Amino acid sequence: KSKNTKNFQQSFIMKRNKKFKSRSRDDNKNSPFEDRKKFCPFSQKNSPIIDYKDVKLLNRYISVVLGFTGPAESLAESMARGAELAMKEVSASKLLLDSATVSHVRADSTCVDASAAAAAAERVIASDKVDAIIGALCSGATISILQNVAMPKGVLLFSPSATSPALSTLEDNDLFFRASPSDARQGQVISEVLQEKGIQSIAMTYTNNDYGKGLADSIQSNFEAA
Repeated sequence: KSKNTKNFQQSFIMKRNKKFKSRSRDDNKNSPFEDRKKFCPFSQKNSPIIDYKDVKLLNRYISVVLGFTGPAESLAESMARGAELAMKEVSASKLLLDSATVSHVRADSTCVDASAAAAAAERVIASDKVDAIIGALCSGATISILQNVAMPKGVLLFSPSATSPALSTLEDNDLFFRASPSDARQGQVISEVLQEKGIQSIAMTYTNNDYGKGLADSIQSNFEAA
């Protein structure tokens, strides 16, 4: 799905504000509001009583949920560091959402275990109160998190690498974004390259998962239609 950064940020703000308006000022000390009291200019002794829903939250929490173990673990660390560097830079710039800072926490989606991926996402939402999730690395894990956690919880999900064509048509309540193009496009380009080289027949092997089958199907359909 192709959506621009402006829409992503607007959706991020809308979902976050809606989420916190439903919480009362009497939440326990683990409430995200309590975590941020020290940033509030009205939190000093003898300060006026204000409604917490009017306080601008100055810290945002994002979880990096990637396949730190499993078949794609060699890719996960560099992806995570790239995301965390961007968070560090935007926090230092003071240009995000009225000088907000961004903190992060990691979790392992395993890449191949859909249940483990959903459990990891569920955990960071419940325990760390994250605003959004960067992940997953693999398409199957991403679909699992989207359908079982992100949509029910109303949490934004952004994948840097999931390419399954299924993610273009799945219902997502405008909560899912990705940086990589769909395999539908990749299959088209691969087919064009094969045709340019004069190749008339091909044999394919692929990993039997959401990513592998989606790409293989795309290559086959485009090659046969050429």
